[in-house]
Amino acid sequence: MDNTVGDQNRRLKAKGRRTIELDVSDAQQFMTYHNPETGQEFPHLPADAVSVLTYTRPKYHTVTKEKLRGPLLPGPAPEILREKWEAGREERVKIADNRLKAVKRTKEFKEVKEQSESVPRSELKDIVQEAVQAALKVAGVEIPSEPEINEPNKEVEMPLYGTQLPMFNSPG
Repeated sequence: MDNTVGDQNRRLKAKGRRTIELDVSDAQQFMTYHNPETGQEFPHLPADAVSVLTYTRPKYHTVTKEKLRGPLLPGPAPEILREKWEAGREERVKIADNRLKAVKRTKEFKEVKEQSESVPRSELKDIVQEAVQAALKVAGVEIPSEPEINEPNKEVEMPLYGTQLPMFNSPG
């Protein structure tokens, strides 16, 4: 058995897997991937070989080695999984809203909100400019107060003769 693309396709179909033909006429190809566990679709992701290998492998946390998500499969999700994903939309929105409410109740959020509301909008530009100047000063960058204008110095004129290097002088 040869190891050609046709043979690989036949072997994959025999195992019950789908194959997708990629159009390689365009410089950058995109395709849709889906999560086979949840049914979530990820449209317009790159379809080059490195990206396909990246997206179709499971993701693990680099430190804890905990599995973050399973591999994505190329192509749109089957109708059953898509319906499952759409049915869970309200629950995901509730979870996100609860998370946002929890953040808004934190002491840090309230402090930042009070600080931002205490500053009038007209003074905000000056405060930001002062903060940038302070950061640049800490970094050791000096910004001149007035921009320098480079004008040609008319007092110094270079003579046109005698500027050639001595090694090019012809003996005479």
